[in-house]
Amino acid sequence: MATHTIYQIEAKLDDFQPVIGRTILINAERSLAYFGYTLISAFGLEGSHLFGFQKSFELFNHQQSYYYLLPAMDLPEFVAPGKQYSVMHTNLSQFFSSSNLNNQFTFQYDFGDN
Repeated sequence: MATHTIYQIEAKLDDFQPVIGRTILINAERSLAYFGYTLISAFGLEGSHLFGFQKSFELFNHQQSYYYLLPAMDLPEFVAPGKQYSVMHTNLSQFFSSSNLNNQFTFQYDFGDN
């Protein structure tokens, strides 16, 4: 029998009162693109805009940020080289195994317009 790691993710919308949240169970082998569309669907969005994930953490008193974007774009004015990855080629287990000790992240939908 095959076994799979399943993540339970607590998602909430920023700046909404009362808090609007969802609990999502998802296979760790799924891509970040699949997860992004799962979040979009869970909150009733259309799925017609750019989206991305940002993981930030502090390492030796220095803030580190990594970006996972759809589509993958060259944005040197916003993202340092080597800090941007594709949501198509990154799965959840890779995303959560990187250096974010608390595994908190930001999902930004329609990031071109904020």
